[in-house]
Amino acid sequence: MNEIDDHLFLTVVMRTQGGSLAILHEALESLSRQIDQNFEIVVAVHTDSFSTYDQVLRFVSGMELAICSRVIWVANGGRTEPLTAAIAVSAGEYVAFLDDDDLAHPDWVQNFHSGAVQFPDAVVRSITQQQQWASSNTGTIATGDAITMFPGDFDLVAHFLGNQTPICSIAVPMTALQSLGIRFCADLPVYEDWDFVLQLASACRIVDTGRVTTTYRRWEKAGSESKHASAVWHGAYFAVLRRANERSYVFGPGAAWAFRQSVIDRDALKAKAAAFETSGWWRMTALPRSLGAKWRSFRAPVPKPHVGPLGLNELDAEWLRRRELGHSWPEVWQSLVE
Repeated sequence: MNEIDDHLFLTVVMRTQGGSLAILHEALESLSRQIDQNFEIVVAVHTDSFSTYDQVLRFVSGMELAICSRVIWVANGGRTEPLTAAIAVSAGEYVAFLDDDDLAHPDWVQNFHSGAVQFPDAVVRSITQQQQWASSNTGTIATGDAITMFPGDFDLVAHFLGNQTPICSIAVPMTALQSLGIRFCADLPVYEDWDFVLQLASACRIVDTGRVTTTYRRWEKAGSESKHASAVWHGAYFAVLRRANERSYVFGPGAAWAFRQSVIDRDALKAKAAAFETSGWWRMTALPRSLGAKWRSFRAPVPKPHVGPLGLNELDAEWLRRRELGHSWPEVWQSLVE
């Protein structure tokens, strides 16, 4: 028998603020239905209120889960503090993460376990589907079809544009966290999962199972996206990229072509922009465009920097839109490309 089967395989870390015990119940219920029961649960209650912690503790104890479960209180810190605290008390060979409003499919743990046995010491990655949900008087209800929007194959190049690996998609060997110094960045208010994945990619092998094993639930009137201002998201986005830029990465097959194509697209956009702005039409229409831009500035907000991948056609359209709104060429180029 493989050594990983002789011990507790997995610690499932679940952070919660205790806001909705009904939704927390659904997440824990999804764990209780796991085919592979070789795991423990650590629920990290992130609140400065002891009464909230005590309420969650009593609630989890009352569920009488067959799986070993512990509830810890994390009173301080940002979004990453409960994850870090839970990892510190984890007993599993691997650690995985499930937020209190997401759902694990019955083969979630089994899928990770099989991947870990086949590829020891590798980060095991599965697929997460996304679905719109809403709260109702009788509980929660799915309001849309489940969509598999995250790719099945880990693409490191694409991850430099945005996260394509939700935190519930991976199981991480504890040895990687203990010996390589990989940890959640306490300075990030959001995108902590993306930064964590990029850290793992710089130091560990990531293997894909190709199976959909979790549902990431998007709520109609809740979620971290509604709790943070746009400036916070954009600031954290570029903070993650700056941190990634300080690391070294080993790229797999196909990366050279992807890099080549990105340079081709960038140079094509530069050439097209330069030709356009030196054209006679652009110079002749400078005054009316300036007056029109000033008029529109009273009616339209300043466009936010784009976050996520843009193809060449999308770059063209976005560039023209921003120039029509009166943004200077350096402003547009910096926001789109750099």
